[in-house]
Amino acid sequence: MTNDLLFDLMCGMMGLAGMPQYRAAFDLSSPSYRLNKEQGATMHGKVKVMSDPLFNR
Repeated sequence: MTNDLLFDLMCGMMGLAGMPQYRAAFDLSSPSYRLNKEQGATMHGKVKVMSDPLFNR
């Protein structure tokens, strides 16, 4: 889990969905969650999670 996903999850769990940076599509606790494995990225969106050789273990 990347930092931005953790932020969205924590905001959702604490009822802080009104935060300007909060995105329900990236909040695992939200019914609006819509992130698939091809979209997952880290390092400010520069590195796809799927490119990690340990991801599919």
